Amino acid sequence: MTEADKLLLLRDFNSPDPESIEGLLEKLPADAKVADILFRYDVTPDGGMLNRHVRPFIYCAHCEGARHWRGFVIELEGGAVALVGEDCGGKQFGAKFRLVESDFYADKGRQDDLHRLIAIRALIPAFEEEMEMLRRSAVMGAFDAYMRGLRSFGRLRQAMEENARSNDSVLTCLAYDRDHAAEAAYAETLPEAKHHREKIEGAQTDYIRRTRMEEYRRWIDTLPHVEREKVETFGRFSGGAIFGLAPGDNLVESMRKARQLGGVRADEFMCNRSDYWDSRNITQGIAKLREAVRTVRRSLAMLNALDHFTAADNLATIAKWSQREVELPQPRIDYSVKAVGRTLIDEEDRHRLALPHTWAVPALPHTAALLAALGD
Repeated sequence: MTEADKLLLLRDFNSPDPESIEGLLEKLPADAKVADILFRYDVTPDGGMLNRHVRPFIYCAHCEGARHWRGFVIELEGGAVALVGEDCGGKQFGAKFRLVESDFYADKGRQDDLHRLIAIRALIPAFEEEMEMLRRSAVMGAFDAYMRGLRSFGRLRQAMEENARSNDSVLTCLAYDRDHAAEAAYAETLPEAKHHREKIEGAQTDYIRRTRMEEYRRWIDTLPHVEREKVETFGRFSGGAIFGLAPGDNLVESMRKARQLGGVRADEFMCNRSDYWDSRNITQGIAKLREAVRTVRRSLAMLNALDHFTAADNLATIAKWSQREVELPQPRIDYSVKAVGRTLIDEEDRHRLALPHTWAVPALPHTAALLAALGD
């Protein structure tokens, strides 16, 4: 931190009680020239004008009366001090006041940037520890192993991924129900129907009549079927975000890259002096560090998604859906699955998939705190 920045951090830009300042002018001299803005103030009461009786207006040396709740404590050339309303300085001093006001807010903005820089630096060491802990954690490899294991269940993974991406993770089966009434109505419009009716009406015995009615029903069954789509819903499954990794990616490698990038961005903040951090570099540096931290958070989100995916009730929902899906004429999966607790099992007990008993998603409170400080 440079000496200039250290001094700037000590400056107070706000005055909570400007009327307590000693030596305030009640009237600005005709030849007064503004030299500096010492403080700004805002004593507006809650409720504004409705609570004017709670906090009277503050005296203004330009207006020569109590007219404002917001304004500035100004210093004139020569050292005299006065209070002016937030718009009155410009009315009194014109362009000169606007330049002084611009410098005042530039210094205030610089102080805000320095406070933010200090806060970010304070959070970075703990964030780096969490990054390294997550990179080394066995849960990363367990995630990748589970995703590889899903391939043993044929097209199940592909079907789940499609549901997650295009159907908001809602598990549905598209079944077709025959509309027998519509088929019978269509059959009645055909000439053959009259022939069958006549044969039925001419039956001499109840047995012959039932036989000819059965012949009629078999004939209707040879006609084009009328089918109605029926969407059967089995609920929304959790953890669909696990399918968000690009093909060929794995969480171990993703986290390795995130750790490397996060370290580079952290070093930029920790190693550069405060005079490097002008407004432009702060904006760009925060954006770069934020993206690096988000990468770590995405890895954590993947772990949490798998934790939800493997919950016993979630796997039970998936199993119920799969058992119905394989009954359809054109199923999207090869075979159904069943769930025993947090273990997924194929219908023939050839494959079993479960997370290790040591599985536990780590908490990253310092990563979350850093993201908040970076404005995520």
